[in-house]
Amino acid sequence: MIELFRSRDDDDRVLEEKQKENSVAEVGKAVEMRQLSMETLAESRKRKSESKDGEKPKRRVSTTGSETIAYLQKKSDVDAQLKREELRLRQIEAEERKQQQNNITSQQDALTKALTDSIAAQQMQQEQLVHQMNATPKIQLSCH
Repeated sequence: MIELFRSRDDDDRVLEEKQKENSVAEVGKAVEMRQLSMETLAESRKRKSESKDGEKPKRRVSTTGSETIAYLQKKSDVDAQLKREELRLRQIEAEERKQQQNNITSQQDALTKALTDSIAAQQMQQEQLVHQMNATPKIQLSCH
């Protein structure tokens, strides 16, 4: 029975030691998390880059002004070419619209001429009928 109590006491001690280790580890994790949440963005970047390479990150070298000017010149050339192309397309569209308008106008003129000719022919026929009617002798009907 005494051995049972001793083994139980040993088990309890081992369990208590494990719980203490776990609580110490949890406290350490909590402290680390608190520090991570409190650090600035710059500190976070520095910490991450040091953990990756083991050395400080290199500062980026600023580009010269000539690269910027070359880029802007190229962009300007491309924009100018696009505008020229757009202007050319607009001119083509304007010419097509003008041609369509001319076609419509010529069709209307042809239709108007055809109608005018038809009306003139009808008037001629009417005049001929009137002359024929006037030229024929009138017969008088007498009722005796």
